[in-house]
Amino acid sequence: GKARPDLILLNDDDLAYAKIRLDAESWKFALANLDKFDDSLARTMVWMAAWDATRDGETPSSEFVKLVLGNIQAETQGSALQTLLRQLVTVANFYVARETSEATITAVGKRLWELAQAATPGSDAQLMFVRFMAKFANTTELGDVLSGLLDGSIKLDGLTIDQDRRWELLIGLSALGRVSKVEIASELAKDNTANGQKFAFHAEAVVPEEAAKAAIWEKLVTESELSNTLVGEGSLAFTDVWNNSLLEAYVDKYFEMVLPVWESRTFKIAEYLIEGLYPAPLASADLVAKTRAFIERPEISNIPALKRIVVENLANVERALKAQKADR
Repeated sequence: GKARPDLILLNDDDLAYAKIRLDAESWKFALANLDKFDDSLARTMVWMAAWDATRDGETPSSEFVKLVLGNIQAETQGSALQTLLRQLVTVANFYVARETSEATITAVGKRLWELAQAATPGSDAQLMFVRFMAKFANTTELGDVLSGLLDGSIKLDGLTIDQDRRWELLIGLSALGRVSKVEIASELAKDNTANGQKFAFHAEAVVPEEAAKAAIWEKLVTESELSNTLVGEGSLAFTDVWNNSLLEAYVDKYFEMVLPVWESRTFKIAEYLIEGLYPAPLASADLVAKTRAFIERPEISNIPALKRIVVENLANVERALKAQKADR
C-alpha cells in the first residue's frame, strides 16, 4: 500500500553477509543520484552492489564506469575512494568489451584529470585522482599532462609532487614510450632507496618495446639475483601494456617456464612469476583452452599448490570474458 520509492536498498545498514542487487528502477536512480547520498554506508552498499554485479558479469561493465565517473567526486571516505579507483582500473582494463576498452580508458583518464583540477586543493581526493590518472594515460594528450606535472610546467594548488609522485608520473610516461633508460637511471640516482629501485624496475618493465620486454623477461625468469620485491614488482609490470600484441610471444613461453620456475625457485618467487607473468590481458577462448590443457597435465595436476595458482589465473580470465560478454 506504500508508494514505490525511487530507490530500494536491500540490506541497508549492512547487517547481513549477502550480495545484493538493485532492481532496474533503483539502478537507474543510483546512476544519476549517488553523489547526493549523505549516508556514507548506504552509498557504500550501492557501490558494493554495482561492483559485485559487474564482476559477476550480470550488468554491463560500462555502466559501472559511468556510475563511478559520475559520482566519485562526492565520495568522502578515503578508503572507499581508493577501492573504487582500483576497481575502475580492473573494469576498464579487463571487464569492458575489447572493442571499446581503449576509448573507455581514455575517457577515464580525462575525467580523472578533470576531477583532480576541480578537487579541493591539498585533499586526499585530489592526490588520488592524479595518482590514478597516471594509470589511465594512454594518449599523447594525457601523456603531456604527466610530463607537465613532472617538470613543473603544470601545477595544481595544494598538490605536492614528491618523490613517490614523480615515480608514478615517470612510470605512466614509460608505458607510453616517452622515457629513456637514461632518464629512469637519472631518477634512480636521486632516489637510490629500496622504493626507488622498485619503481625504477617497474618503469623499465613497462617500456612498450619488444627488446625491452625480452630483456625484462630474461631477468625475471632466468636470473636469481633479483630480490623478492623486484621480482614481484617486475612481474606485475611486465603485463601492464597498452599494446597487448607485445604479450603474444609470451603465451607459450609462459607455460614453458612454469614448471622449471616452480622446481628451481623459492615458493614466493615462483608465486610472483607464475601469477604476474600470466598473459591475462590476452583473455580469450584460446588462452582458456591452453590453460586448461596445462592444468590437466599430470606433472601439474599432481602439485596442488602450483595447480591452485594456475587455476586462479584461469578463473580471472574466465571472469573477464564473462564480464566482457555482458558489456558487449
